[in-house]
Amino acid sequence: MEIVREERPIRDASNRQIYELDLSAFAGSGKLFLRMQDSQPSDGWGGAVHHVVLTVDGETVADFRAGEEAERKALFDHGGAGFKPQRPNEDSHRFADGSSYFIYEFDVPTSAREIVASIDMFNQFLVSASQTPPAVSSDDRVPASLPLRDYAVALKAMPFWMQSTESPEEADLMRQIFAAHERGTPYLGWFPDEFAGVRLASSEGVYVLAADFLENATVHGGLRARIEPQRPASPPPLANKIYLTFTFAEGDNVQYDQHRLRQIWDDPNRGVVPLNWSVSPLLVDLAPLIIGHYLRTATPNDLLVAGPSGAGYFYPSSWPQDHLPTFLAQNKPYLDKLGIRVVYALDDIPALEEASARAYVEQLKIDGIVYNMWAQRSQTTILAGTLPVSTQIAHTDRTEILARIRANAEESFDGTAPVFIAVGVPSWNLGPTDVVWIMEQLGEEFVAVRGDQYFAPVREAHGISA
Repeated sequence: MEIVREERPIRDASNRQIYELDLSAFAGSGKLFLRMQDSQPSDGWGGAVHHVVLTVDGETVADFRAGEEAERKALFDHGGAGFKPQRPNEDSHRFADGSSYFIYEFDVPTSAREIVASIDMFNQFLVSASQTPPAVSSDDRVPASLPLRDYAVALKAMPFWMQSTESPEEADLMRQIFAAHERGTPYLGWFPDEFAGVRLASSEGVYVLAADFLENATVHGGLRARIEPQRPASPPPLANKIYLTFTFAEGDNVQYDQHRLRQIWDDPNRGVVPLNWSVSPLLVDLAPLIIGHYLRTATPNDLLVAGPSGAGYFYPSSWPQDHLPTFLAQNKPYLDKLGIRVVYALDDIPALEEASARAYVEQLKIDGIVYNMWAQRSQTTILAGTLPVSTQIAHTDRTEILARIRANAEESFDGTAPVFIAVGVPSWNLGPTDVVWIMEQLGEEFVAVRGDQYFAPVREAHGISA
């Protein structure tokens, strides 16, 4: 039964407070299940919980914060939810975005009359309660990595199945495994929590390939294909326009490159509007037939760019800084073979650091970086003297993307100078047809361009040579 719902689109924790929930109607069974989910699953900013206190007839029977041992024991079902560890722990929280959820299980005396849950929570939450346990917990399902096991056997790689956040002991063991390997070693698979997992791997110089649903990797890796690098497009003349560049996300995810990317690539409206498609440059080795298909069938309006944050997913700020130039130099042959000169970079900090930008400039000599996702404003800065970096606005709803583009334009464009807006397109929710629709709603002052065509006028506007 639904207990409380946040109806407003709140994504900045401005509604954070302790909510007192009367659950006395669920007394008598000896069990209580609380479920947290996203009240507005279309935009990816679901409910988040920091602290839970359960009192029965005035006595405290449960009191825990997200990430504590007591909280982990109370979790009946993780439901694909994430955990965001923070220091100090006052800001750690468990969150359920989109279709994910999590369920707590509590033992309650059958004699209970008054049950109250005090929950420190925020954003777009939906809390439900029940006396009856769900029929099955998603935690009991078969691991999703089964399609990858033949590849692990063929490579004689070390398989392991651990929690990067839920168990401090397992997280520490995972760190020891990563630290025991040479920097620049790949990790194939995924994590219960993306942020903590990628941060942990990056801190030990290990990059990630999301590959939990990658199929027939032993076959694809054993085949060769002719790969012709893509060619740069001529940039448009610099004018007092609003330049837009749209980038489909998820390119670091090689199972996405194999499955979902092919679905939206086959959209009949692909090629109508210039688009950037993030891919893993490591497909050159991992699945050359797959990347070869995208290169052969690309239209002049399609540009392949490197998925986060180059040849492999990692956080530049977490990577050992003394090794970052060496690692990026190892990336360069893969980007060069595909003709990639634009990188979509992800990090868990708001802005790319100057030292990271310098390493990208010196080792990869790229045209520019589209950075992160979900920003309200797209801002372009010049780092390391010559590298343009544009933060990306994004949303899972095309009408909201349109609104954010217009809001950015109204704030920055007065017709006397060009404006540049980078847009991240969530690949699991939208496709080329949606981008075509967005452009149809905008006036002629808006110009959509590929990433290489986008950064050329950015450089010109800032007086930077190519």
